[in-house]
Amino acid sequence: MRRSMFVARTTATRRFPLRAGSAAAGTTVMAHYRHLMRTLSSTARRTVSGLRRRPRLRRALEAAAVVAVIAICAYAVKGEWATAAPQLGHARLSDVGISLAVVAVYYLVFILGWIRILAGWKIRVSYRAALESEMVSMLAKYI
Repeated sequence: MRRSMFVARTTATRRFPLRAGSAAAGTTVMAHYRHLMRTLSSTARRTVSGLRRRPRLRRALEAAAVVAVIAICAYAVKGEWATAAPQLGHARLSDVGISLAVVAVYYLVFILGWIRILAGWKIRVSYRAALESEMVSMLAKYI
């Protein structure tokens, strides 16, 4: 028989339920939480090690995730393409190229500035590491 997490003390004949706010109830809840976290982390470790042993399965799951993300994005913007199509038909490729170049220079300056700020704190990072951290920070704004 499984004991309730709010019943901690027993005597030979009687159980004493704990109050929800008592210290012993908090200890019991924390023990339950630690057990749950250990179970989740061991399950995650087993899953990751299983995927490392099966690279074809891992690649298939990655491909499925990419297809799902593309499908969700396409579904989200499908109504917008109809309204943008006439305007895109009149766009000059030189303007599009200049716009892309301006955005690329912006990101280059942003990343190089980040590298210089970290260098001022005596933290050396490669361009790739700075680029990855910048992309993660951009994603984090939307999550």
